[in-house]
Amino acid sequence: MGNIEIRDAVAFEVENIHEILAHAFQPYRDQYTQQSYEITVCSPEEIRRRIDDKAIDVLVAVCEGEIVGTASLHYREAGGLYLSSMAVSPKVQGRGIGYYLLKAVEERAQEKGCSVISLECCEFLKMAVAMYKRMGYERTGYRRPYYGVEVFEMKKQL
Repeated sequence: MGNIEIRDAVAFEVENIHEILAHAFQPYRDQYTQQSYEITVCSPEEIRRRIDDKAIDVLVAVCEGEIVGTASLHYREAGGLYLSSMAVSPKVQGRGIGYYLLKAVEERAQEKGCSVISLECCEFLKMAVAMYKRMGYERTGYRRPYYGVEVFEMKKQL
């Protein structure tokens, strides 16, 4: 693995970001409902909207000139950041890309004055849950239905 650069996404990378999301979540496709999958693997139009939105940062992880990961950060009132989306290309999973991406999310949160990061995850995303736990994220006990699947909340105080 070469050097990994984490930076803000730009509009012409929308299709690459969508492809990362599609490939990363495809193995779990049958565990999502149609609606929950379409929201998780958001459309290129939604990705473009997020890139243009001042209250959202879309990050990409780039290795050897190729986008291999992405994260969407939604800034909330009262110093909170909601990590609404994060994905790493299956061809590089297990090589630390998720770790570097999540560290960059945390650094960006601190730069923006956020004191807590929250996210929602599904039980079947076992690798993601394990990584979040290793990185200090804890389950809050809050669970909710998400378009036909159940999600649970995890948080980390910064």
